[in-house]
Amino acid sequence: MAKTIEITELDLKNIKSNIISYMKKDETFKDYDFEASGLNTLIDILAVNTHHNSFYMNMLTNEMFLDTARIRENVVSKAKLLNYTPRSAKAAKAQVSLELLDQNSYASADVYDTIKINRGLQFTTNYNGKSYSFIPTITRIVEKSTSIQNDNGTYTNVYKIDDLELIQGIEVQEEFVVDNTNPNQRFYLSNEMADIDTLKVFVQPDAEDDALIEYKKSTDNLRLQSTDEVYFIQESKNGWELFFGDGVLGSELLSGNVLIVKYLVTTGPEANGIAQFTIGANADRDLFRVSNLSVTGVANGGANREDISSIKFNAPRNFEGQGRAVTIRDYKAIIPQIYPSASSVNVWGGEDNVPQIFGRVFMAIRPNNGYFLSDFEKETIKSTLRKEYSIVSILPDIVDPEYTRIRINTEIKWDNESTIFTADELKEKVLNVIKDFSAKNLNEFDSYFRYSNLIHQIDMTDRSITNNVTKINMINEKVILLGGAAQYKFGFNNQIKKGTLKSIGVQVSGSQNYWYVEETDTYDGNLNFYSFDLNNKKIYTNNIKGTIDYNTGLVTVQDIIIENVESGTNNNFRMEAEPVSFDIFPKRNQILLIDPNDVTITMDADSEEYNNNYDITTQNVQIIRR
Repeated sequence: MAKTIEITELDLKNIKSNIISYMKKDETFKDYDFEASGLNTLIDILAVNTHHNSFYMNMLTNEMFLDTARIRENVVSKAKLLNYTPRSAKAAKAQVSLELLDQNSYASADVYDTIKINRGLQFTTNYNGKSYSFIPTITRIVEKSTSIQNDNGTYTNVYKIDDLELIQGIEVQEEFVVDNTNPNQRFYLSNEMADIDTLKVFVQPDAEDDALIEYKKSTDNLRLQSTDEVYFIQESKNGWELFFGDGVLGSELLSGNVLIVKYLVTTGPEANGIAQFTIGANADRDLFRVSNLSVTGVANGGANREDISSIKFNAPRNFEGQGRAVTIRDYKAIIPQIYPSASSVNVWGGEDNVPQIFGRVFMAIRPNNGYFLSDFEKETIKSTLRKEYSIVSILPDIVDPEYTRIRINTEIKWDNESTIFTADELKEKVLNVIKDFSAKNLNEFDSYFRYSNLIHQIDMTDRSITNNVTKINMINEKVILLGGAAQYKFGFNNQIKKGTLKSIGVQVSGSQNYWYVEETDTYDGNLNFYSFDLNNKKIYTNNIKGTIDYNTGLVTVQDIIIENVESGTNNNFRMEAEPVSFDIFPKRNQILLIDPNDVTITMDADSEEYNNNYDITTQNVQIIRR
């Protein structure tokens, strides 16, 4: 009989067992006692060596593919094959408005019509017990807004700028002398938290020549000429590495050239949320006093360098889009790159929007912190998309996420004799299960609410729970424009069960009553609004009109002036309705979530009467024999 050995096993004990089985097929070792011999030690050595080699080869094979690699250096290397450069640390950006008063006085009001604000103008702040420095992103020329005449007849110039963009970080400069005779020379940035988007590269012909030639980052390798002054950058084991052309693709550096590199070292996400600054000195003219400094855009967008899981996700999608925004998938891949603080992103074309707007692409972004983007953040993202990615004929537009809360009302039947938990303890456990369900299954675009999954999770909370009866409602809120006429649209985006719509009370202009929504008796799509008189009888008004589309779930309240809302509603206009199907599907910019404050749990212990009257013989049982 042929002697074979199993080679598919990786477990140490199985490897040893296979070796012994193989040796027993030889007549010499057929009746050999391996357990009590010195040969057993040799077999142990063989098994351990085989096990180590198998494990090593398995890990080595894993590191050869982007999907299975675990070492960052290998993941970055595989991503490079897809022409993908991982994102570096990103500096937070803020926007401020300020007025600067010239400390000098002049005999005429017609001097110094402009001043220059560059990176010498520093803004500092303390946030969460740590000091941070911000500087202008680019040099700005600020025009004089007015000249104030002083008592002595001289003039003081006032300069104002409303949209000065600041970036967080400390500017660093590094210099390298090129030596082409050294084959091992490399140009590494010395700071891991360098923001390479702020990188400026200059080449000085030699140490004695003051002329500086700026090199730009290469963005289109197919069009490179031998004289193009460009640089390339990649992440390596020792940090960010700069390299240059070879005289064919890009200009080649010569020995003796001095390489000067400037960039910002940032703290990444730590500076996000800063909303207060004080001003430092200006390197060009330090004789200005700030008369009015206000933050128009809170610091945002700071991020650490891209992690391994993000590289694995983004690299193939970036390759698919080839660095341009054409399809919806392209936008979904690009937005996290230009706005790393995005928690969830959804994109749809103008043809799928309501109403349809052709020639536009719409996107909704939920940030990591908070619920909405600021106007400054929106404009920054749109500007980047328009300049670097979008097709000229397609305009990007950012809309706010629309949050639909799900109200949970569940009645828990439980056997109080089969658990050590009290009713309150079990109630808390059920609430935690619902919170966990929301965190894992909702809170993002395109995350569906599956009713069966929820009630199953509730039943599995504890073995003492026999069943649950759970009902749900959808809640949609709109921020009201106090004292101003506005139309309010509540998009539930799911079919609404007739007769279930209700609202909080709103006080409108010209009335002291609180008015509530009510469907018509015929459910014809029109809405009435009612209040109560002194006798607690319903009264109706013709001054508030609204409509409801039961199929699309759109509730519209025509232009009204709201003066006040019922207390305890956070000054929001709230509508609530029961869906026809308890499986809820979000659309476009809609996000579903469960607020613990909207969860009502009722504990109902099984009674003795219920247990005693439950007779298995009354149940319909069908027995199938096979």
